[in-house]
Parts: sequence; structure tokens; C-alpha cells
Amino acid sequence: FIQAAPLSVNAMFYNNKAHGKRKEAKDWECNIMHQLWEASNRKALQELRDHFNPKKHVYAVSLTFVYPWDKFYTKADGLSSHTQDLSNCEKALIDVVFTPRYFGLNHPYQCENLNIDDKYITALVSKKLPGDSQYIKISIAILNRIR
Repeated sequence: FIQAAPLSVNAMFYNNKAHGKRKEAKDWECNIMHQLWEASNRKALQELRDHFNPKKHVYAVSLTFVYPWDKFYTKADGLSSHTQDLSNCEKALIDVVFTPRYFGLNHPYQCENLNIDDKYITALVSKKLPGDSQYIKISIAILNRIR
């Protein structure tokens, strides 16, 4: 589990990507990296790295974005605009968890992620749900490649 609000790719950058990432996006990435650095997450990621063979395997990823009830629904009981579009939330999170550019960065960006191109994700399921608190659940499985 990652204690963080989802961040959409749309919210990461200024109007023009040439101006770079917003401070909020950098802070969000640091928060995710910090949580990936926790012992239980480092151990799980190490096990996935150790068992993954890009010539034999692919990854299946499941993401669940949980929002507090009052942010998930409006007072009129409709779906709130405070929930992010799923496809916009997936990429930012997957980049931090998978992409080699984040692996082994120095403090405060220390991160031992999966250190592999996210092209190896061949199955991705995401959903958003209401809950008592806000967090992101990430499940990653190694599957045998289909020949």
C-alpha cells in the first residue's frame, strides 16, 4: 500500500511540458519513492527483480486507487470530480515503480524500484473505489511469456 493521493499525468506538468514538472509532482514522486524505500516494499521489489527474466516473463499489474467517501461521492451522491481519470493516474505511478531512471537515486530520491522498462507490463487492471482513507494498492505478478 502506498499512502498517497493519485496524481494524474495532466497535473504533473505546467501547461507546456518544456517547462518541466510542477513542484507538487516532484513532491508526490518523492513521497512514493520514500515509501518504496521502506523495508517491506524493498524486499518485495527485490524478490520481483530477482525472479524476473525478460526472456521468459512479463508483468501483470493491478492498481487500486482508494479515495475517502466524501471525496469519492458528491453531496448529491454522484461521482465526484475529485477522483482522477484512471488512465491519467496509471502512468505516473508505473513510471516511479518500474522505470530505471528512478533506480538507485541518492537521497532524498532514494528508490529501489523494479528497474526495468514498463514495456514488460502486458496486463494492467486499475480501479478506483471509496474507502475510509486514501491510499493506492499496487499488486505486481510475474507471468510466463506466451509463445
